[in-house]
Amino acid sequence: MPRNSLAWPLLLGALALGCAPSKTVWVDLGQIRGGSVIGQVAEWPRTPTPPSAMPSQTATLPGLPARVVVTTGDQTLAQIQKKIDDDVALAIRSLTNRLRRIYAAEVRGKEAELMAPLKELAGLAVEEAFAEVSMRFEAYAAARGPILPQLSLLLNGTDYYKPLEPPLSDSKVVLQRFSRALELQKQLKALDAEFKEEISRLLAEADRKVRAREDELRAAFAKLLLDAEDRATRDAQSDVAKRRKDLKLEPKGQIRLNLPAVAPERRTLAGGNPIPVPPDPRDRAWTGITDREALESELRIWLAANGYKLSRGARDATKEFQEWRSRRHAGL
Repeated sequence: MPRNSLAWPLLLGALALGCAPSKTVWVDLGQIRGGSVIGQVAEWPRTPTPPSAMPSQTATLPGLPARVVVTTGDQTLAQIQKKIDDDVALAIRSLTNRLRRIYAAEVRGKEAELMAPLKELAGLAVEEAFAEVSMRFEAYAAARGPILPQLSLLLNGTDYYKPLEPPLSDSKVVLQRFSRALELQKQLKALDAEFKEEISRLLAEADRKVRAREDELRAAFAKLLLDAEDRATRDAQSDVAKRRKDLKLEPKGQIRLNLPAVAPERRTLAGGNPIPVPPDPRDRAWTGITDREALESELRIWLAANGYKLSRGARDATKEFQEWRSRRHAGL
């Protein structure tokens, strides 16, 4: 479990709030393995991993050798015009495909930069969820507080969730105690279910915010790719039209066309800056909280709930404390 949860030991201890006579006990924390149960309630929003930055690349547009095109006397002007138009269309398609690959590579090189705001948003969403959990917990603990000591007296113990069998005695007092215990257990379970549902709702809302923002950024990135394709088409058409005009490719009978050579062209695509993997917002939210500190916090709650005082040399209650922790963790 990640060492980042202080709220959960407080929550677990608050489930056992009550009053009891003061006794002295000793608990050896060195025998107890620390940890928290925050991961068992719900899954926290995943922190997106930004894509790797695009490295710098060099693309080469192939050149063309010098060519001579001669129209034959047996071709009509319409045939010659169609041949020219077909060649122009082929040139546009070929150049468009090359430019699309180049422009798309330029856009993908900026993908990590475009998705960077998602990292900060994920951290803020988790921090806001933690704040809401803390507020809900205060009301939850206040509602449970009066119920637990009553159940403890009626059940002669702290196993608040154990199934209750109808009493064999017909005594009015016994039946009243049984009825009251059933009612309190029902209230306790209802409070637990309501609190868990509220926590799940808060976490789902945090996840929804992060996913919605991610969808927006992905849509913006997709639009840039579509714009790059449109630009490639426009640039190819413009370039071929200019070359056609310069070469005067308009048939007027038998024509001899001397097409000059076209030198290869090299284009360098600058790479983007790498974006580091964002830290886990759960670690960021509770930096500095250790298993030992969380364990000591639980111990203080358990001592107060049972009316105990810690004293070295007193009765060893380490096993009792361990059992209490196991029950509380399993109940959430």
